[in-house]
Amino acid sequence: MFPVHLRLYRIAIRALCLIISSGALQSPVRAAAAVDEIIFYHAHVFTADTEHPYADLVAIRGDRIVAVGTLTTVAASVGPSAKRVDLGDRFLMPGMIDAHAHPIAGGGVLGSARYSAHDGSVPNLVKFVEATEGKTSAYRGDVLIIEDLDLPIWSQSAQIDSVLSQGRFAKQRIVLVGSDGHTAWGNRAAREKSGISRKFLQSLSQNERHYYGHDDQLNPNGFVVDAGKSKLYSNIPPPSAEVQLQAGRAALDYMHSNGITGWLDAAAAGAIGGAVPLSANHPGLLP
Repeated sequence: MFPVHLRLYRIAIRALCLIISSGALQSPVRAAAAVDEIIFYHAHVFTADTEHPYADLVAIRGDRIVAVGTLTTVAASVGPSAKRVDLGDRFLMPGMIDAHAHPIAGGGVLGSARYSAHDGSVPNLVKFVEATEGKTSAYRGDVLIIEDLDLPIWSQSAQIDSVLSQGRFAKQRIVLVGSDGHTAWGNRAAREKSGISRKFLQSLSQNERHYYGHDDQLNPNGFVVDAGKSKLYSNIPPPSAEVQLQAGRAALDYMHSNGITGWLDAAAAGAIGGAVPLSANHPGLLP
């Protein structure tokens, strides 16, 4: 997925001792990537060793940390030609590991149309949708998709539906996705295409209806969660392999920029909750 030299750099430098600091340090660190031996000095190093929690220097050879400690001990562990990088007394620590992440989906969000306002204003949301129409990054097929909505706005799903399912939006499929990735909303055009109707909700058990927002007469208001979201997406074209590759690269850079250097994809095999079991046609994110 990535060139060998880039993978080696990320393993050796970022995964083992990521610098949590300003962008000003990025250039010298990148310049050091091609050097076999590197000493990071003038640093405030957190080691995670309870007996010796802090150190001044770190030495790396290839993809291994060979010494952590004082100048005397660290300098002795590498040769005289080792590259030296002054961290300017900045903080240095091991990379963090995220045990539950969705990097491909999250990376896709980074490159999509995002509505991150926290004002809970439906009129402002509608203005954003209007301004987003026609932008290529906001569409999957002919479906307008906007990501990253603040979750409290779902309490106004009926009001959103009264605007985004009428007039100029009556024939345009629109999907809004919550910042949690589990929740979404689809307008009437999107619901009809996916088969989410009053009749459909009547056919479900009471427990299954919990995945869909509706009024007292079981008329859907567009809100969906997990299995309901999978139903809403059932007629939306999946992202291409190239788009998912780009999403993975964006996620890798974003995770590294936050000091997260290892993670477990919590939905690599099929969709969340097993709503889309693995098959030859739906291999999940493993490829």
